Amino acid sequence: MMRVKLLGACALALLALAALGASGASAATGVVVTETGTPMPKGAHAIVDIYLGEVVCLQGSDGKLVNNGESRDQLTFKGFFTRRCQSGASISGAINESAISSAGRLTFRGNLEYMDEALYGPCLYQFTAFEGKVMFPAGLRLAGNATGKLAKGRRPCASTITVPYEVIDATETGSSLLVAETAI
Repeated sequence: MMRVKLLGACALALLALAALGASGASAATGVVVTETGTPMPKGAHAIVDIYLGEVVCLQGSDGKLVNNGESRDQLTFKGFFTRRCQSGASISGAINESAISSAGRLTFRGNLEYMDEALYGPCLYQFTAFEGKVMFPAGLRLAGNATGKLAKGRRPCASTITVPYEVIDATETGSSLLVAETAI
């Protein structure tokens, strides 16, 4: 009886492996971006929001999912649909791309310029990347501190500043966070 159960389990395992091979999926190489548990199709609409600085600035950009189910899934963004800052601060530029790798490396890249006159005077700082490591399943969200470099040679400005940030990839309505899972 034990031998029959073992043979049955082996047969099921072989069928599962054959199905994976036939579908082209690989457990170790793919990442799947989902919305409420459903894989998103290539070209699906998404947004990215970034909150930057002690005096919080928000910027949202429209974009789309470039690829899904690969070793590195990517979303691209063009322009922005909202910019809001608290008094005395400003933000310009945009996040152009976010990517999640099968190793859990989440990156957001772009060119943002940030100014907070109350804290840093008339100094404009540039931020180009926000990166971190996530565990799967993972929401496409990073938070931490980012270092910006002085964008224009105004003096007496510090050459860099470090400010808090949060970056989030979400659905078109912003109602749910996009999630990355390893492909099965």
